[in-house]
Amino acid sequence: MGVLPACEANARGQLSGKRFLVVEDNFLLALNMAAGLEDGGAEVTWTGVAEEAVHTIEARPPDAVLLNGTLHGKPVDEIAAALTRLRVPFLFATGYARENLPQA
Repeated sequence: MGVLPACEANARGQLSGKRFLVVEDNFLLALNMAAGLEDGGAEVTWTGVAEEAVHTIEARPPDAVLLNGTLHGKPVDEIAAALTRLRVPFLFATGYARENLPQA
């Protein structure tokens, strides 16, 4: 089931001027998330590399981040810690259970 056309039309532009970072190691999932945010008017950057994500966050903190629960099978604790330290809102976009997310 997709978004209703009236809802979709109302959502356009709601994210205008906002900068998002998508941290996802699956290219197709990252493209899909980025497209949804861009449809809302957001500026979106994407990376699937933990070190690059931390550098991007510290260099110019985005308005919000969509963060996969793991990158290439490794934990994302360092990324979540940087986001928390800089008070950047984020959410985990993952198919993993809570036990697989950073403890903090």
